[in-house]
Amino acid sequence: MVTIPTELIGSLSRSVELVEAQRTHKDGELTTDQLALLQEKDIRTVLFKLEQTGSLQLTDGELTKSSFLNYPIYELTQHNFSFDDENLTTITYADGHQRSLPKLIKAPFHYGTFAVDYLRTAQKYTKRPLKQAVIAPSALSFVYTNETIDYYSREQFLDDLIDEAEKDVPT
Repeated sequence: MVTIPTELIGSLSRSVELVEAQRTHKDGELTTDQLALLQEKDIRTVLFKLEQTGSLQLTDGELTKSSFLNYPIYELTQHNFSFDDENLTTITYADGHQRSLPKLIKAPFHYGTFAVDYLRTAQKYTKRPLKQAVIAPSALSFVYTNETIDYYSREQFLDDLIDEAEKDVPT
């Protein structure tokens, strides 16, 4: 039998239980700690199943990220960002679903969560090498729109963005 080495790239579907937990968390019916336990359960399951396939390099399937596009800023969206603008950067996928980036409304720009945080969680459940999706700074640069923020230039924003992006991929 001939084998063809493969490895998974990208997101995996969340379990029905996790989707429901995310909804109840958003509605205030589930604590963040309770949600984290369910997320880690799904990560353990995914990593175990991927190990069984013989994959040499694994991924957590982005199960706990809000979105690959906004994971660094998601937890800050209520305070530092706004979705109240018709000119938001929006990506439309082939299947019709969309992801939008909010507009930065409060300086300075910084990440709330780093990709390495997701990686460290997954590393608790496997000894195999792991991949973790990281958003490109060029994509996040769209949060600074043509409407400037007083005393916060686009150049300062870009400096802050690059500083944060460097922290997102520790060496």
